[in-house]
Amino acid sequence: MHRTPSIGSVAVAAVLVGALVGSISAAVGVWLEPWQVGDFRPAGDVPSGTPHGLVEAPETDHGFGTVNVGSKGRHAFPVRNPGTGPLHLSRGATSCTCTI
Repeated sequence: MHRTPSIGSVAVAAVLVGALVGSISAAVGVWLEPWQVGDFRPAGDVPSGTPHGLVEAPETDHGFGTVNVGSKGRHAFPVRNPGTGPLHLSRGATSCTCTI
């Protein structure tokens, strides 16, 4: 006699398999691509003799501590260009808009 699985057991199995596949693919993606802050291009990407900007920032992170919901925080990061050409800055990548 062949027994048909219940809808509940099929749904639970589908959720577990989906969570497992999603977790594995996310872990592989994080492992294969290093985390980056912004779109900085190493000086090695510029042909020698070409004027290029360099980033010099004594501070690269800031802890705001506890921030209440709806509150805003600001912090200025001093950036200097000791390079021989212009420095082009753009908004960096972030996982959520709360950190832009």
